[in-house]
Amino acid sequence: MTNEELYEGIDDTRGVTQKYLGLSLTKFLVLLLLVLASGVYIGILLYGTNSLEVLLGLEDYEGYLQSEI
Repeated sequence: MTNEELYEGIDDTRGVTQKYLGLSLTKFLVLLLLVLASGVYIGILLYGTNSLEVLLGLEDYEGYLQSEI
């Protein structure tokens, strides 16, 4: 049995993510999940309730300062 006969039985088809990105589907999905989760986390930090509360507090304080002048 030659090497070519041995290699004939191996299925070397690749998926879309392996063909274009060089990653297996599982690794691609885990990476996508991590990127999305970190994006949501940063979005909550920047635009979450705490930022909104600080903004509203500063606007109230600005109104108070302007009324004092």
